[in-house]
Amino acid sequence: AMRQPLTGTSQEALEHYMAHLSAQGYSDNSKRYAYQTVHCLLLSCPIEGASREGIASFLNSLGVRSKKTVDSMSKVIKRFLSF
Repeated sequence: AMRQPLTGTSQEALEHYMAHLSAQGYSDNSKRYAYQTVHCLLLSCPIEGASREGIASFLNSLGVRSKKTVDSMSKVIKRFLSF
């Protein structure tokens, strides 16, 4: 499946973050999950216009998924944002 393209700055941030995860020794599965999760976040909330509200509404939109899924996605997103 073709991924929707991100804005330039978002794509750059995602690539930097993935390089950071590689340097930290994350497994390929963890990196793939992180990539998908952060990609979804940046599609809905590009880094240029990122706001607490935008990120909160993205997280709220995940409410349809199981709590475990939302928790693990939230963890990935928190790590990305603190990076």
